[in-house]
Amino acid sequence: RPNRPVETAFAGRRRSLPLDAATSAAVDRACERLATTPFVFFSAVYGAVLARHTGQSAVTFGSPLLSRRTIGSYSLCGFFVNTLPLVLDVDWDAGFARWTAEVVEPRVRELRQRAAVPFSQVVQHADPDRGTTRNPLFSVMLAMQDSTETAGPGAVRALREHGNGTAKFDLWLGVTPTAAGWLLELEYDTELVPGPVADGILDSLREALDRATEDTTRPLADLFSDAAQPCRDDGRGCEPAAADLDGWFRATARRVPENTAVTEPGRRLSYRELDRAADLLTARLRGRGVLPGHVVGLTTGTLTDTVTAILAVLRAGAAFLPLDLTLPAERLAYMVEKAGCRLAVGEGEVPGCTVLAP
Repeated sequence: RPNRPVETAFAGRRRSLPLDAATSAAVDRACERLATTPFVFFSAVYGAVLARHTGQSAVTFGSPLLSRRTIGSYSLCGFFVNTLPLVLDVDWDAGFARWTAEVVEPRVRELRQRAAVPFSQVVQHADPDRGTTRNPLFSVMLAMQDSTETAGPGAVRALREHGNGTAKFDLWLGVTPTAAGWLLELEYDTELVPGPVADGILDSLREALDRATEDTTRPLADLFSDAAQPCRDDGRGCEPAAADLDGWFRATARRVPENTAVTEPGRRLSYRELDRAADLLTARLRGRGVLPGHVVGLTTGTLTDTVTAILAVLRAGAAFLPLDLTLPAERLAYMVEKAGCRLAVGEGEVPGCTVLAP
């Protein structure tokens, strides 16, 4: 995740999504039609959901794999599990069945063939940025659990784990077969993943499962009903609120005209005041012959003047060129000449430019 904190408290929550008997049966039938395993099927669905929520064309998540590679190892008691990353390239135009067969299954097969490769060796080869508080290769996990039902007679008939208030990864998805059907459990780091985002991921998982089992040829982009909607508050991203910066500013000025737009020591402008100041400066620029496509220099010394000048230049249809007056005169002259700049807004002197006070 971008801008993630250096350390987290590893506080976690777990949410469950039990699939009913009909949906679980549909998952099993889809696996039969695709001639694949539940692990491959759920890896494909999870990969599509992660890509949808992150906006990435490739996603990586880890999975624990059995690493008993010899017959003799099955008679030994030990922790024969290795956790390796699965990397999936997402093609939104590809049908779910084709993408699963051509991308997901080969990647899973390749991963299983390398299940005995030491994790430290993978890390050394990948050479990622490392830290003591997170996995160096992935922050998201998919774990296929064993059945919760116990074998043989005894007092314990089933096992249930409700989470212990911690999160080992940013996001962890457990998939477990139960007598009632498939059980999906999402564990997330509450410092990194807001609750509504976790709910959105579970909703996407359910919808993708329903749509993929209904029609395995459906394109990945059609696994989600809101794919065409412009904005969702689930970390996926959204359409811009306006076509350009000035359009956004004007809309904001109409909505909250008296709110503070710019503040600095000794000076404050509301959106209404800033809008008016930008309009006045725009008129002055046009009076000086500034036309769309022209370049206007900026040598403003205060935040308020800078923001006002930027808005005014944009409203005139021109581009702005920040000019640092501490640069040598020869450098400034070169920049002005290459940009075709003949007018600047601000203070000081610029070789080859007329400077207009803001």
